[in-house]
Amino acid sequence: MFNLTKNKTFFLYTFIILFSLLLSFIFEHDISNGGASGDLRFHWDYILGLKENINVLLEYNHTFKYEYPAHFPLHHIIVSRINYLTSDLNIYLNFYFVFSLLLPFLFYYCLDNRFPEIDFQKKFFISLIIYFLPNYQAAAIWGNFHFSILFFFFLLFFFLINL
Repeated sequence: MFNLTKNKTFFLYTFIILFSLLLSFIFEHDISNGGASGDLRFHWDYILGLKENINVLLEYNHTFKYEYPAHFPLHHIIVSRINYLTSDLNIYLNFYFVFSLLLPFLFYYCLDNRFPEIDFQKKFFISLIIYFLPNYQAAAIWGNFHFSILFFFFLLFFFLINL
């Protein structure tokens, strides 16, 4: 069964992890020393460019012509097709941050399906450690495409485990 002392420690660690991520978001902390917040301008311009004209993808060397980032465009295409997200940069960042909070739960379900014999608290705590990863924090706070990569990666594992 549950030990009350272990439960208090578990909830305290969970609170500290979530509180640190929330503080980083509120104070717009860029853990990558300016890299993630600097990339936001390029990614936002690319999203707006794809919203305006999806044919930009078909142009040769559009990264040089329009100064768009040279990344795989799946994240940018998905976001550019949702009018609500492209109406304002703050709406995009807030939505992306709230959506990024779901990733550890997807990771938890992957762990739960793969390792059902491990205790709930251990699997839940392992999945919450994602919040501490610097790359995850930068992607969640600044709307970077790395989160989309992690989301599809865990979604792939989830479907492969359930085959």
